[in-house]
Amino acid sequence: MAWDGKIPFLNGKPLVYVSSWEEKQPDFQWRDNNSFQDVLTFTGFSRGRSAARGVFHSKTHNCSVEMFLTDLAPDMKLLVGGRLEGTFHFCKRGQNFGIKRIA
Repeated sequence: MAWDGKIPFLNGKPLVYVSSWEEKQPDFQWRDNNSFQDVLTFTGFSRGRSAARGVFHSKTHNCSVEMFLTDLAPDMKLLVGGRLEGTFHFCKRGQNFGIKRIA
């Protein structure tokens, strides 16, 4: 199935993976993907079955967002004091969702 570009949110927060349980929740939504300015603060790493990600706190969304290590590697030199500023866009790799810096 081709990705339609929509991003999964539950309780107003972006999800990194969607299961049938999340889709049945009353506050689950598929939202259009839009670029956003943000200041991300690095909080650690996460690992799923198929994806390793850097975890950040998003000032814009006031929640955790995750960036695939493949997308984070070029931005490592831009991290200052554990913070990464820029314009970001949600992306998808396999069944997983994350963000990437586009400017």
